[in-house]
Amino acid sequence: GACGGVWVEGPHIYKKDGRYYLLVAEGGTGYHHAVMAAVSDAIRGPYVSDPRNPLLTSRHLSYQYWVRNIGHADFVELPDGRWYCVVLGTRSELNASSNMARESFLVPMIWERE
Repeated sequence: GACGGVWVEGPHIYKKDGRYYLLVAEGGTGYHHAVMAAVSDAIRGPYVSDPRNPLLTSRHLSYQYWVRNIGHADFVELPDGRWYCVVLGTRSELNASSNMARESFLVPMIWERE
Protein backbone atom coordinates (compact mmCIF):
# COMPACT_ATOMS: atom_id res chain seq x y z
CA GLY A 1 0.00 0.00 0.00
CA ALA A 2 0.84 3.67 -0.10
CA CYS A 3 2.10 3.66 3.48
CA GLY A 4 4.12 0.46 3.27
CA GLY A 5 2.55 -1.26 6.30
CA VAL A 6 0.73 -4.51 6.97
CA TRP A 7 -2.89 -4.97 8.03
CA VAL A 8 -3.71 -1.40 7.00
CA GLU A 9 -7.08 -0.07 8.15
CA GLY A 10 -9.03 3.05 9.04
CA PRO A 11 -7.88 5.42 6.26
CA HIS A 12 -8.49 9.15 6.61
CA ILE A 13 -7.56 11.90 4.14
CA TYR A 14 -6.70 15.45 5.20
CA LYS A 15 -5.99 18.43 2.97
CA LYS A 16 -3.46 20.96 4.22
CA ASP A 17 -1.61 23.64 2.28
CA GLY A 18 -2.80 22.19 -1.06
CA ARG A 19 -1.55 18.64 -0.41
CA TYR A 20 -3.46 15.50 0.53
CA TYR A 21 -2.37 13.40 3.49
CA LEU A 22 -3.48 9.79 3.81
CA LEU A 23 -3.41 8.65 7.43
CA VAL A 24 -3.87 4.96 8.30
CA ALA A 25 -3.54 2.52 11.16
CA GLU A 26 -1.41 -0.55 10.52
CA GLY A 27 0.20 -3.49 12.23
CA GLY A 28 -2.91 -4.95 13.86
CA THR A 29 -4.49 -3.67 17.06
CA GLY A 30 -1.89 -5.11 19.42
CA TYR A 31 1.77 -4.52 20.18
CA HIS A 32 2.72 -3.60 16.56
CA HIS A 33 -0.09 -1.06 16.06
CA ALA A 34 1.06 2.22 14.49
CA VAL A 35 0.07 5.39 12.66
CA MET A 36 1.39 5.71 9.09
CA ALA A 37 1.06 8.50 6.51
CA ALA A 38 1.47 9.15 2.81
CA VAL A 39 1.17 12.38 0.80
CA SER A 40 -0.05 13.35 -2.67
CA ASP A 41 -0.65 16.46 -4.73
CA ALA A 42 -3.97 14.95 -5.97
CA ILE A 43 -6.72 13.33 -3.94
CA ARG A 44 -6.68 10.26 -6.20
CA GLY A 45 -2.92 9.87 -5.86
CA PRO A 46 -0.41 8.59 -6.35
CA TYR A 47 0.49 8.72 -2.65
CA VAL A 48 4.10 8.57 -1.46
CA SER A 49 4.82 6.94 1.89
CA ASP A 50 6.38 9.21 4.51
CA PRO A 51 10.00 8.08 5.02
CA ARG A 52 9.56 8.72 8.76
CA ASN A 53 6.82 6.06 9.07
CA PRO A 54 5.59 5.01 11.48
CA LEU A 55 4.72 8.53 12.62
CA LEU A 56 3.47 7.30 15.98
CA THR A 57 3.83 3.88 17.61
CA SER A 58 4.84 2.21 20.84
CA ARG A 59 6.09 -1.03 19.22
CA HIS A 60 9.70 -0.25 20.14
CA LEU A 61 8.89 0.23 23.83
CA SER A 62 8.58 -2.39 26.56
CA TYR A 63 5.30 -3.38 28.18
CA GLN A 64 6.28 -1.28 31.20
CA TYR A 65 5.25 1.98 29.51
CA TRP A 66 1.91 3.38 30.63
CA VAL A 67 0.26 3.56 27.17
CA ARG A 68 0.93 1.10 24.35
CA ASN A 69 -0.66 -0.34 21.19
CA ILE A 70 -1.00 3.17 19.69
CA GLY A 71 -2.88 3.58 16.40
CA HIS A 72 -5.98 4.91 14.60
CA ALA A 73 -5.14 8.62 14.66
CA ASP A 74 -7.26 11.63 13.77
CA PHE A 75 -5.91 15.16 13.43
CA VAL A 76 -7.70 18.09 15.05
CA GLU A 77 -6.89 21.79 14.58
CA LEU A 78 -7.95 24.13 17.39
CA PRO A 79 -9.22 27.66 16.69
CA ASP A 80 -5.87 29.07 17.90
CA GLY A 81 -3.96 27.07 15.25
CA ARG A 82 -2.58 24.34 17.50
CA TRP A 83 -2.87 20.74 16.26
CA TYR A 84 -3.60 17.59 18.23
CA CYS A 85 -3.73 13.94 17.35
CA VAL A 86 -6.44 11.73 18.88
CA VAL A 87 -5.24 8.12 19.01
CA LEU A 88 -6.39 4.79 20.33
CA GLY A 89 -4.17 3.01 22.81
CA THR A 90 -4.20 0.57 25.70
CA ARG A 91 -3.15 1.34 29.26
CA SER A 92 -0.54 -0.98 30.68
CA GLU A 93 -1.88 -1.91 34.07
CA LEU A 94 -1.29 -4.99 36.23
CA ASN A 95 0.64 -7.71 34.35
CA ALA A 96 0.78 -5.59 31.15
CA SER A 97 -2.95 -5.88 30.59
CA SER A 98 -5.93 -3.58 30.93
CA ASN A 99 -9.57 -4.09 31.79
CA MET A 100 -10.45 -0.94 29.82
CA ALA A 101 -9.58 -2.27 26.33
CA ARG A 102 -8.64 0.54 23.93
CA GLU A 103 -9.07 4.14 25.03
CA SER A 104 -8.69 7.54 23.36
CA PHE A 105 -5.61 9.63 24.08
CA LEU A 106 -4.82 13.22 23.04
CA VAL A 107 -1.31 13.99 21.79
CA PRO A 108 -0.02 17.45 20.77
CA MET A 109 1.45 17.50 17.27
CA ILE A 110 3.22 19.79 14.83
CA TRP A 111 3.42 19.72 11.04
CA GLU A 112 7.01 19.42 9.87
CA ARG A 113 8.28 20.54 6.51
CA GLU A 114 8.93 17.72 4.10
